[in-house]
Amino acid sequence: MKIRSSIILFGLALFFVTQCTAPITEEEKKAIVKLINESYIGAAHNKIDIDILKKGFHESFTWQGLRHDRLFIQTMRQWFILLNREKWLRPDWNDRTTAEVKVIGIEGNAAVAKIDIYNNQIHDSTDFLSLYKFKDGWKITNKISHVQVIPPEVENDRREEWEKSINEKLQPPEKVMNEIGVKPGMTIGEIGAGYGRYTIHLARRVGSNGKILANDIDKNVLSVLRERCQRENIVNIDTILGKEDNPLFPEKSLDMAFMVWVFHGLDNPGLLFTNLKPALKPGASLVIVDPIDSEIDMEREFVGEKIDPNRPTIKERIENAAGQAGFEIKRVESFLPKDYIFILQVKNNR
Repeated sequence: MKIRSSIILFGLALFFVTQCTAPITEEEKKAIVKLINESYIGAAHNKIDIDILKKGFHESFTWQGLRHDRLFIQTMRQWFILLNREKWLRPDWNDRTTAEVKVIGIEGNAAVAKIDIYNNQIHDSTDFLSLYKFKDGWKITNKISHVQVIPPEVENDRREEWEKSINEKLQPPEKVMNEIGVKPGMTIGEIGAGYGRYTIHLARRVGSNGKILANDIDKNVLSVLRERCQRENIVNIDTILGKEDNPLFPEKSLDMAFMVWVFHGLDNPGLLFTNLKPALKPGASLVIVDPIDSEIDMEREFVGEKIDPNRPTIKERIENAAGQAGFEIKRVESFLPKDYIFILQVKNNR
C-alpha cells in the first residue's frame, strides 16, 4: 500500500512539475527566437541598427571563425567597426535576409540556437549562437558559423553589386580616372587587381587601342578576373601573376602604374617600387589610391592589431618608399571621402 501511494505521489509530482515547467520552457524558446530575429537578423543583417543589436548581445560577445584551418576571434567592438562600414556602404540592402531559427537546447540559464540564414532565398550560412539569461533577459554571447557554398553566378552577382556600391560611394571610377589622366590608348599596369573592381573601368576607358596589365599575387582571383572578362566580352586585359615585391610587368611597357587599397598592406613597398620602375615609360606616373590614416587605423583595429600612435602617416610611408626607389610625389588629391590619391613620378623624369 505504501509503495502504491509513493508511486501515485511521485506521478502527481512529476505531472505538476511537467505542467509547470513545459510552458516556461516554451516561453523561453519564443523569447530567444524573438531576440535573434530582432537583434541579430534584423539589426545586424538587414537594417543594421547598432542600438537594437546592443540590447540582444552581451558586451563580451565573441565571433569565432575558421579560415584555412586557423581559428580567428572577433570582438564586439571589431564587429561594430565592420557593421558601421557596411551600413554606410549598403543602406539600400534592407530586408534581403531571412532566417530559420531553432532553439536546440535550454538548460537553466544557458541556451544554444541554430540559425539558417538566407540572402534573397539563397542559403548563405548556418550559425550557432550561445546565449545566457541575465537579470535583464537573454543575451547572445558567442557565435560560430558554417559558410554554405552558393552558386558561382550568385557569388559573381553579389561581388559585382558590392563593388558597384564601393565605387559609387567611395571611389567613383570616372572621377578618379579624370583626375589621374587615364586616356584612350594608354597601357596601364594595375598592381593588386584582385577580382577586377577597378580593372574593368580602366579597360573601358583606355579602349580597344589600349591595354590593361592586371597583376596580382593570387592566381585564383586572376582566374576569376579572366572569367569575368570573358563574361563581359572585355579583350584588352592581360593578367600577370606577380610577386609581393615585384609585379613582373614587361620593361618600358607602361604609361601608368595604378594601385588601389594595396600600398598600406605592403611589407616592403620600397622594393616593389624599385622593381616597378623599369616597366615605366619616360614620363609615366605611379598612382596610389589608399585610405586616410583614420580608416587605416580602423582596419587594423578590426583585424585585432594594436594602434601605434607613433606610426608614420600614409603620406610619410609613401614618401619613404618613393625616396628609396627614386620616385617623388608630384601631387596629392583629397576629394574622395575616405581616400587619398597620390601621383608619383621618377625623379628628374620630365
